[in-house]
Amino acid sequence: MEHLGRLGALGILLLGSTALFGCYAPPPPPPVASAAPSDTLAPPPAVPVEPMQYGSSTPMVAAPSAAGTATVVAPYAPPPPQAETPPPAPSPLAVWQPGYWAWNGAQFAWTPGHYVMRPTPTANWVPGHWQQGPGGWSWIDGYWS
Repeated sequence: MEHLGRLGALGILLLGSTALFGCYAPPPPPPVASAAPSDTLAPPPAVPVEPMQYGSSTPMVAAPSAAGTATVVAPYAPPPPQAETPPPAPSPLAVWQPGYWAWNGAQFAWTPGHYVMRPTPTANWVPGHWQQGPGGWSWIDGYWS
């Protein structure tokens, strides 16, 4: 008799699970955009890359800078920069801006490098960097010299 009660409870569990599973509908697939035919072949669109995450859930702290803008302060040092191999430059006036670790308020996320056009033919890019201070690690923006 005791086994019959256990089998009944098991049957109710299975029926309940089956009923709940029957209510689940997977999300519909994303719509496929149709492109108009053209005479030339265009390169495929770039696929966005999810940034690598590194760090904790410590909230971001903003400290005022001398320029009157907020400075990003992280509670600990960023990881070492990732190795990047720049692709060929799209123009002689393009300069490679290397990737860097950005603080998103909870952890470091890698921002990949990219090419930008020089504001003047003789301008040089000085990359941003992290600098340790009394309140943590501050991001110093890159600039054109």
